[in-house]
Amino acid sequence: MPITYVPASGSATVAGIFIPRDNLSGLLTDSELADTEPKITKDCKFLASFLATLQATITAQRAIPSSLVTALGLTITKGAPSGVDLGIFNQLFTASIAQVVDYASSTFYPIPVPTSGSNSGKGILKITDIFPDAVSVAVAGTISEAGVLIPHTDLDAYGALATTNPTNDVQSRQWFAAMLRYLFTDIPIRTTTPATPSALITKTLGTVSSFTLPTDALALTNPTTGLDPAKTMVNDVYFRSLSFNIQYELNEQTQSYDVRVV
Repeated sequence: MPITYVPASGSATVAGIFIPRDNLSGLLTDSELADTEPKITKDCKFLASFLATLQATITAQRAIPSSLVTALGLTITKGAPSGVDLGIFNQLFTASIAQVVDYASSTFYPIPVPTSGSNSGKGILKITDIFPDAVSVAVAGTISEAGVLIPHTDLDAYGALATTNPTNDVQSRQWFAAMLRYLFTDIPIRTTTPATPSALITKTLGTVSSFTLPTDALALTNPTTGLDPAKTMVNDVYFRSLSFNIQYELNEQTQSYDVRVV
């Protein structure tokens, strides 16, 4: 079942992570999630809001020396706006999450955060760090306000757990990685043949590349990761970037802007 846009309080039609509308940057009114709004418009608004909120929050947290919410292994950047036409501009978001490939257990997972020393706990990223009021809801569970419901089943195939706890760091970082892959796959780019309206102009899948670990990643004292120094021969760390080029339109009369879906 695809992402569900919830314009008002009610009951969940599927189990998943619910993010209230007011936790998403740029979604200003509940009416933007109305059933009468085209799905592609809501998809593009959610994509832009999700990326902008993720990028802004991580950037702000990394500027705080005492913050633990530094998203170890996750990189997300927002490029400068690029003018296309009068009142129209594109903006590029690029995201990647490093994954540990563990050959001993034939598994892959986010880089573990350190659990000892002065850096203990630094590098976490919970869903509630980005979306403070996000909750996991069951089928027929109560939804108290407008927002976006992301089904657990949609993200299973992209690396998330069957049920994600939004306050758990490891599960959340797996969820963010899966969410980015899902959005990249699910939201189409704008094309003329066949005619496909969208605010997503281009999307680019990067190559799989080796990830450079932070300084003291494997140190015995005050490590900056939770990786086991004894397993360096059976662990590799890789990342793959996902880029989203989103188009916006300025409204000079209201002094505002929004995604441009045409």
